[in-house]
Amino acid sequence: MEATKRQIGFIKGLLKAKGVDIETYELEGITSVEASRMIQQLKGAPKETPEDKMKRKIISMAHTIGWELPGGRIDMPAVDSWCKRYGQYHKPLDEHNILELPHLVSQFQSGPFKTKPKAHA
Repeated sequence: MEATKRQIGFIKGLLKAKGVDIETYELEGITSVEASRMIQQLKGAPKETPEDKMKRKIISMAHTIGWELPGGRIDMPAVDSWCKRYGQYHKPLDEHNILELPHLVSQFQSGPFKTKPKAHA
């Protein structure tokens, strides 16, 4: 899911308040999860939540198996599509709660991550 206009505006405001040149940041096309993390970092928010850690683990595994867009950004539509089609709860990653995420992490580890293509020697 793409970041909202409100999230983008909030990020720009935080960057401006810190004296950072906003033009150096590419904010178009970032996901709502990426925007939330950026906001947390810019605000100096406390440690990430267990939900964030589990979502980050799935995203990290997706990077490892090459689910990326040009430029190295995670292909969230592919992740969300997998979650909706094969995940136990049939909904996008961001819609899973703390009770559902451990199951989804296990499913991802046993599914696409386990059968990832082997690196060439």
